[in-house]
Amino acid sequence: NGESPHMALELFKTIAGVNIAHIPYKSAAAAGTAVLAGEVQMGFSGIVQTMPLFRSGRLRALAISSINRSKAAPELPTIAESGFPAYEHKFWAGVLAPAGTPRELVTRLNAEIVSIVGMPDVQIKMLDRGLEPISATPEQFSTIIKIDVAKYGKLVQDIGLKLD
Repeated sequence: NGESPHMALELFKTIAGVNIAHIPYKSAAAAGTAVLAGEVQMGFSGIVQTMPLFRSGRLRALAISSINRSKAAPELPTIAESGFPAYEHKFWAGVLAPAGTPRELVTRLNAEIVSIVGMPDVQIKMLDRGLEPISATPEQFSTIIKIDVAKYGKLVQDIGLKLD
């Protein structure tokens, strides 16, 4: 409950005006198995977990949640292209440090990470797994986090989602 796939579903429900039951699973693998077995009809999942199933033909991918098509699977339309132009949900990952970490260390870590993410072989490996490597400054990443906290905080309040 409350993880990125759940929020992607809840956002879709509000924008599409549909009622889809959220069934929490202990892992993305368990949720994927449930879809494959016909236990549930659909699911929202990160592309990393679903790419192998999609590529093998075992799973039918309907759309991608980002605003732009994925470089890893450009044949997949976006949910926005599929009739819901207000829909955008990003599954992202980043590197965080404790508050109070010296600025010089944050700058150095960021430079090293940007360098690694920019390596052609790293980019190829990430794209093969469905990830689109991007780099940001600490300030840009902080802005992304603040925007998402506000967006999904409002969504959680609007739908009355409660912690278990």
